[in-house]
Amino acid sequence: MKEHSDEIPDWEAQRNRIIGLGETSIRKSYYPELQQRIEELEKKNQELQVAYAAQTAVEEELRQQFDETDKKEKELRESEAFLTSIIENIPLMLFVKDAKDLRFVRFNKAGEELLGYSREEMIGKNDFDVFQKEQADFFMEKDRQVLEKKTPIDIPEEKIGTRIHGERILHTRKIPIISSNGEPRFLLGISEDITEWKNQEQILKAQLNLGIALQNIRGLDETLGICLSAAIEIAKMDAGGIYLVDETSGSLDLAVSSNLGAEFLKQISHYSADSDNARLVMKGKPVYVPYSKTGIIHSPVQEQEGLLAIGIIPITFGGQVIACLNVASHTLDETSLSGRIALETISTQIGAVIEQKMAEEALLVSEERYRSLVDITDTGYLVLDNRGVVIDANDVYIRLSGRSSIDDLKGRPVTEWTAPYDLERNAREVEKCMKTGHVRGLEIDYIKPDGSIQPVEINATVFPTGTGNVILTLCRDISERKRTHVALQQARNKLNLLNAVTFQDIQTAAFSLSAYQELVKTVIADPKAKSYLDKQEIFLKKMVDTLDFAKNYQEMGMNPPRWQNVRQVFLYAISHLDFLSMKQNLELNNLEIFADPLFEKVLFNLSQNVLTHGVNATEVTLRYEVNPDHLTLFMEDNGVGIPTEEKNMIFDRGYGKGTRFEISVPKGMYRNTG
Repeated sequence: MKEHSDEIPDWEAQRNRIIGLGETSIRKSYYPELQQRIEELEKKNQELQVAYAAQTAVEEELRQQFDETDKKEKELRESEAFLTSIIENIPLMLFVKDAKDLRFVRFNKAGEELLGYSREEMIGKNDFDVFQKEQADFFMEKDRQVLEKKTPIDIPEEKIGTRIHGERILHTRKIPIISSNGEPRFLLGISEDITEWKNQEQILKAQLNLGIALQNIRGLDETLGICLSAAIEIAKMDAGGIYLVDETSGSLDLAVSSNLGAEFLKQISHYSADSDNARLVMKGKPVYVPYSKTGIIHSPVQEQEGLLAIGIIPITFGGQVIACLNVASHTLDETSLSGRIALETISTQIGAVIEQKMAEEALLVSEERYRSLVDITDTGYLVLDNRGVVIDANDVYIRLSGRSSIDDLKGRPVTEWTAPYDLERNAREVEKCMKTGHVRGLEIDYIKPDGSIQPVEINATVFPTGTGNVILTLCRDISERKRTHVALQQARNKLNLLNAVTFQDIQTAAFSLSAYQELVKTVIADPKAKSYLDKQEIFLKKMVDTLDFAKNYQEMGMNPPRWQNVRQVFLYAISHLDFLSMKQNLELNNLEIFADPLFEKVLFNLSQNVLTHGVNATEVTLRYEVNPDHLTLFMEDNGVGIPTEEKNMIFDRGYGKGTRFEISVPKGMYRNTG
């Protein structure tokens, strides 16, 4: 054993030597394998990086798909909310049924309001749970047709019972909703309430039929019967009557009735002028109430009649109550709104007809008084309406015309036996007669059926009635005198018979045409055809406007004058015109004048004249001056005025350029309330 050396070993060198030997040994033993493992790890790492990149791409794609799905779900929710909003706010009833058991699975707000059932009450139920069996059977049958044929069907009209509105009429379309397997999954129904439209259609038809029927009726009783039947039909009531007002006493007398008991009629057939019933009618305002709430005490017999609702419609003519139309029901509690409007509309028509028929009957009675006297003088007696159609004639006139009986003349125009060469001259004389109220010494020739000529002298007088004028004519045989004046007569053969048309006949025709147009509109869809109808309406309106003008002229003085505020009347007048650009200087204070109701029409025409003919006019002044015995009302504009040489023409028909107009009001017929 060696001695211990005090020299300190070089440990660091030894350590490095040992490490170097270890590394050399390791390199010799493990390096190839380690190198291989490192390469494998690097390869694995590359594969992992590729896989990671692929996973990242997949995750990005999934994220994009998620975002897209989320966006679509949001759009779907918005679309569903939009669709729900439409379904809930569409004014048509919309419902959805399950195709398997036909139970309701969806019901919109319009359906709730129409049927009176909430959707909670409807969903999960079928038609038999809600409607009467007859209606439910009909609904179910149509549902099955849709599902079996897998095609929509259209049901133009179907009746349905509701909780609040009673029975309604629907126009329904039912559509199958097909699933992906090709079989119906749901049934969609869309229903429109056409009850009011159908009511209006029925009302128009009834009014049209009434207008047509009245053209062919002559007697007052028959006229009243037809009017009452039409009124009951229009109002959908089942009973009624028409009272006539006695002109002398003011009492009400039942003229015609329908579907009322005999004992009941005995008690209501007459009401004195001081009765509650007469006072109610003479107020001139329609009343629609339950029968028990008329404010009039009813007898036990009247109560036993069992009336539930009544409508009392005063019939007026010329501002006066002349009759009363009553409609009632044993089953309905009230008169519908559409029925009320229709009743008040035809009441005006009925009033005109009643006045006409009463005037005709009164005229016939008067004629009888003078018929004998006329016959004694061997004078022909003839009554014509404004169309020149024969209403009545005596035996002498029948002989003069060459006919054998009155039936050969009634309802026929005198032009049928008037010589053609006399028609024009006759027309001029008739026009003169209508203007002056009479014609004297008119000589014309009649042509008899055998071709012979019958010269006659005509003296005619116009008699006004409530609905127009009639012409009372006296005819004499002037054959002998004509033979002495042949040359003169030949020079005068240029007459034509005026075919005068009454307001009532033209208005009835216009009303009938308007009603037909409304009916036609409901059955055509061609835009071109509708445009033709619109043009027809324009021409019809022009005709009606012309009639209104003529009617205003005829009615001048028909209604009593009344106090009218000039400022208010002027503003009412220009409210029908485009007067916004025209400055208005109204220096009137609170001036009122006592004038005909047509005063407003006067101001309207003057204002319209300013707009039409007032060259450069930008303002209108309405003022007045008080004179000792009258007041002068001035209407002036600032247009170019009327040339001096034309001032004498301002009241000629067709002339008008606008400058200043004066209206003189007598003293005592005006007042200032300011």
